[in-house]
Amino acid sequence: MEVINRYLLVLIITIGTIQFQGCLFVKADPGDIALYSQSLNETQTELFFGLSKPDGTMVTDEEWNKFVDDYISPKFMDGFTVVDAHGQWMDNDNKVMKENSKLVIIIYKRNEDMESSINYVIDNYKRLFQQNSVLKVNIPVSVEE
Repeated sequence: MEVINRYLLVLIITIGTIQFQGCLFVKADPGDIALYSQSLNETQTELFFGLSKPDGTMVTDEEWNKFVDDYISPKFMDGFTVVDAHGQWMDNDNKVMKENSKLVIIIYKRNEDMESSINYVIDNYKRLFQQNSVLKVNIPVSVEE
């Protein structure tokens, strides 16, 4: 339950941040809004991987790097970003819990194969490191090279 609570907190913070960043106080023409939404041509998926295991140990750098090499890299050959992150949440006893984590960011044209690849990565992380969940956030983005 603690894992779900912490990921809900991260999700709430992420959504709040996205909503705050999206708050512009301008008067927009509905046609402009339609053009803007059409420019959101790709998806940014953020995956939050907690590094604490149920037995109290942590996923080591070696374990993480092997996971990236074996499960993430082969599925996302066009690239991805890994960020070291530190999260915290309130457990059921109102105790502040802190956990190191990894944030993987992938930007892609949304399709069934990519969704399947993301689910493959999530399912294998949960299985290998006895995790209840991996938080996934999808954000429509406009990509220009």
